Amino acid sequence: MEKRINDVLTLMDDRSYMRNQLFKLFAINSIDGIRFYYHMGEKAKNSSFGIFYKRLMEAYYKHVHTCAVKLPMADIETVILESDHVSVGPCPCRIIFADQNDCQDPLFTCLKINHFSRLTTKLEKIAKKLSKDRGMEVGNQHSKALSKEEAIDIVRSARKRNMIFSLESCIQPFQNNICACCTDCCIELNMRYNFGLDVCPKGPYKPVFHKETCTQCGACASACPLDAIDLEQNNLTIDHTRCLGCGICTETCKTEALTLEVDPPFVPNTQKPGRLKRAYVLLLSATMFSLFLVYKLTHKAENAKYHKAIPRPSDIIQ
Repeated sequence: MEKRINDVLTLMDDRSYMRNQLFKLFAINSIDGIRFYYHMGEKAKNSSFGIFYKRLMEAYYKHVHTCAVKLPMADIETVILESDHVSVGPCPCRIIFADQNDCQDPLFTCLKINHFSRLTTKLEKIAKKLSKDRGMEVGNQHSKALSKEEAIDIVRSARKRNMIFSLESCIQPFQNNICACCTDCCIELNMRYNFGLDVCPKGPYKPVFHKETCTQCGACASACPLDAIDLEQNNLTIDHTRCLGCGICTETCKTEALTLEVDPPFVPNTQKPGRLKRAYVLLLSATMFSLFLVYKLTHKAENAKYHKAIPRPSDIIQ
């Protein structure tokens, strides 16, 4: 499936065997897998051998998972409306950090789309039935299918809390998930801003300041979750090394002193991968999964937390 959304985004899907296998591995190991990514990010800070982990993680994130494209709310709503299946599940990152910080942002905000949405919903139904048939404890089924209106309500509620939207891909450029990220918990944001890894690229837009309409109210600076806007002595500056082009500042500004413009070098490449690229993706995936299996031998499995997750008071899906 290939569908042109606007000047910067083409919605692409793929049902290949390789992608299905990677999807299943990720769906089965969502919590442990993301914990492993964070573990790899920590190793990348090591002064002796960290460069190996840094290069590996940057290559893996660029070509396999996730290279999430940051988008404004209008584009995310368009993606939802153009998708043929949408479901929601709890955010693995916020589950992981639940015991480590006081984040109160909604938990059920991970929106799966199209083939990935159908696949994970089906996998959870099968797993639930097998557990029941074997007399095992049946956990919650968290891949809940949504109407497009329900999905848009979730992203609008998340945006009120200044959460950053990402359109994720598993094997570029095929998208599979919409994330609503908070800076407290997001593994990808942690790896960019705390670990210095090039794994969280900015989106295809950049904010442009129009001084003549600015009232110096400071709303944009207060709303920016990345502290990329500074307002001092009646002068507004944008730190483009921190800015991801998420659009929160422009959505907050009441006088249109900040607007989004397309940033051509960061417009996603929507070419389908050829044989060489697919072989490289398989090599990266096999390398990472081998390291993940080693990691699992020395760390407690926590995937069960996914099915034990319950909505927070801030969730609109209860």
